[in-house]
Amino acid sequence: MTLTPLATVKEGVDALSFDFDDGKLERLTAAAEVAISGYLRTDLAAIYPSGLPADLEQAVIELVKALYEDQETCDRDLLTLPDLVRILLAPYRRFI
Repeated sequence: MTLTPLATVKEGVDALSFDFDDGKLERLTAAAEVAISGYLRTDLAAIYPSGLPADLEQAVIELVKALYEDQETCDRDLLTLPDLVRILLAPYRRFI
């Protein structure tokens, strides 16, 4: 189960009008939340059990969008977070 609602992700990736990719979007959302938790060095589920703050939720959506849109072309360096995601996460990042 993810912290970011599927309907919110679908709106963010412009996929509200169909449901055939729901499973893929749920997996990408879970993967994005794990990646962001690792990047921030914190357990998002433990800190925000009832849902993410708006900026963290938007970071998840933006990462899902990048993964979802690049699934065919793989034009992006997959080892680097998109700039907007890093900007949204900056206030939460821990270096210790």
